[in-house]
Amino acid sequence: MYIDRRTVLVTSLTAVGGIAVQSEGSTESSGVVSRRRVFVIGGPGNIGTSTLEVLLESGNEVGLYTLPESYSDEWAKKLKFYLGDRKDSETLKSAFDDFNPDYVVDFVLFHPEQARAILNLVCGRVEQYVFVSTVDVTGYPVARIPQRESDPEVPTTTEYAADKRACEKIFLSAFSPEEFPLTIVRPAYSLGAKFLMSFMTHDGGVYMIQRIRDERPVLVPGEGDGLFQPGNARNTGRMVARVIGRQKAVGKIYQCGHPELIRKDDYVRRIAGVVGREPVIVHVPVEPIVATRHPEVRRSLLPVQTRYHLAHSVQTFLEDYPDFRFQESVEDGVREYISYQEKQGNFADAGREIIDDKIIAAWLRCREHFHL
Repeated sequence: MYIDRRTVLVTSLTAVGGIAVQSEGSTESSGVVSRRRVFVIGGPGNIGTSTLEVLLESGNEVGLYTLPESYSDEWAKKLKFYLGDRKDSETLKSAFDDFNPDYVVDFVLFHPEQARAILNLVCGRVEQYVFVSTVDVTGYPVARIPQRESDPEVPTTTEYAADKRACEKIFLSAFSPEEFPLTIVRPAYSLGAKFLMSFMTHDGGVYMIQRIRDERPVLVPGEGDGLFQPGNARNTGRMVARVIGRQKAVGKIYQCGHPELIRKDDYVRRIAGVVGREPVIVHVPVEPIVATRHPEVRRSLLPVQTRYHLAHSVQTFLEDYPDFRFQESVEDGVREYISYQEKQGNFADAGREIIDDKIIAAWLRCREHFHL
């Protein structure tokens, strides 16, 4: 489906959740709603849930291609489900052809071969393709603080980030305002009901929270002054939704997340504030931890990510959408996470010893024997 790029892209003239979604180049706050067909690949997930909510509340017709286990009767009342695995290109093509979308938002594209396959599917047929990448494609340590989209890239530190970078390069090489109108969004760390990470693991949130509850030590590698950029996933999802159908977003890369950079100690303290306890923070130097080559350390986030400043600017997004409002706080996300994890019974095993405990114990033994 081709639309002359000079044609004004009309989405919705309805203010949704504090996000003014209106015609490009228009200052009108009300008018005729133009219904658009948006095909979302992957979800509803940590970030995609609020993206879907905004799309639906804006009056769009939404098709969702997702795994069978993600089916929900509640969502099925609001959108059209297509069930299948992203790896099954024929099922994906069948769903795409059936829905015949104006826009595509791709949350679950991870490998270069998937990038090449989706190019063959969408080129010349959509008004915009939105690729959900990651800020980790910039590599670590970041070139400057905070890192901008235009700053030089450094080597990536994970296979996941390397693959996402390769996908970006494939898309950027194929970019054409007429044939392949591309927008790339790079979410920063966004916590929510199902995701809150510690400095060691992606799923370390329940253990950190339980240790704070029990007034047990919480590991913060380094001196605690490294910069961290936690955000609420609901806000990040709304940022993704905001660029859909925006003519000025075509050809752009946006880093998406909260603009505030905080110290790693403060990240723990803000979680502890929700729990209602004063955290017992133990600082352990990064280098001795990484040098142990312990298998759990080697598999952890520390060597590849959390040892560095996680600091990415979202100024490009805010310059293009200055009226965007961050509605939920980090603390709101922590409350949502605790509530969800409690309902799932995931705190039942949160008191067991983990790698953090081993690191803290080893460091305290070293300090006891350090004398001058």
